[in-house]
Amino acid sequence: MKAPFLRLRRLGAFAGGVAVVSLALLAASEFFLRRFPPRDFRPYLGDDSGLTGPFRADNRYGVQYRSWEEFEEDYRGRIDELRDVSQSPRCWAMFGSSFVHMVGALADTTRASLPDRPVFNLGRNELPFIRAAQIQLLLDHGMKPERIFFVLIPGDAWPLTAHSLSQIHVTSRGGIAYTPHVPDGSSGAILSRCRLGMLAWVRTGRHQAVPMFPHRYCAKGVPSGVLADLRQILTGLGEAGRRHAVPITVVLLPDHQQILRGVKFGLQDQLSPICREAGLDVCDVRQPFLEAEDKKNLFIPDKHYSERGNRLLLTALLAHLSDDTSPRQRMAGNGGKGP
Repeated sequence: MKAPFLRLRRLGAFAGGVAVVSLALLAASEFFLRRFPPRDFRPYLGDDSGLTGPFRADNRYGVQYRSWEEFEEDYRGRIDELRDVSQSPRCWAMFGSSFVHMVGALADTTRASLPDRPVFNLGRNELPFIRAAQIQLLLDHGMKPERIFFVLIPGDAWPLTAHSLSQIHVTSRGGIAYTPHVPDGSSGAILSRCRLGMLAWVRTGRHQAVPMFPHRYCAKGVPSGVLADLRQILTGLGEAGRRHAVPITVVLLPDHQQILRGVKFGLQDQLSPICREAGLDVCDVRQPFLEAEDKKNLFIPDKHYSERGNRLLLTALLAHLSDDTSPRQRMAGNGGKGP
């Protein structure tokens, strides 16, 4: 009788030891994550993230700069370089991703092709909602370009599949953090209090607005929640343009897979009516790209537009804008609803 009893005692002692060690490891891991969170985990820790920046919360775009001075500091030197350009009544202001800003892209192509046309672009990639906030701030601060171009490529919608506008949390120090989606009930409450559990949840991607949505799927169209966020951003832009009597053209660019692989133009088809409802001019340049010969030469290996692709884009924009009537006269004639 003693041998089985001793075996049970040893087994119990072993199990207890494993439990103690496991609890100690879990406690150490929790302590470590609270003191030294991984860089990619910090945006989900709210004010505990330590993230800093120039922003405040905004009901329309999720964020806005706290002041004009903080915006100038964020773009130290760049605003001074562009001050004369931005004050020209013939200025075109361009906001977008690297398809606008990178060397030789749309902004540079416009400057080279239209040397008498002042072009304002900030030269940095920003998330779409930050670009919209920048336009709002610049207009409110007195910038009055002849036209603003808000350039979108299908991949620009992808950040909103990861974090919706409602998930944006501006920290007390002005940084951009995000509130992760968690399950309802007790499991969500536990995740919110346990760093180790939250890290595991984030690493699975289940915290996202649309969990694990592939970047390449954006071209085919985005879910209703993402589309609602884009509608909110575009509606804000339309209101800002009308309030300041500055026409805004949303330029919908095709991406590599749409031109070379026959992927449908789902996102462009979703956004065009939203832009028009918001009182925005919309320029969908898919047709010139689809009709071009030797389509592969419209792109460089990293799938940005080539020099030829950027010239084709500018030609399509100019064709869209070809009208003897000035943009502001068109706005007035439309009752302020856009070009």
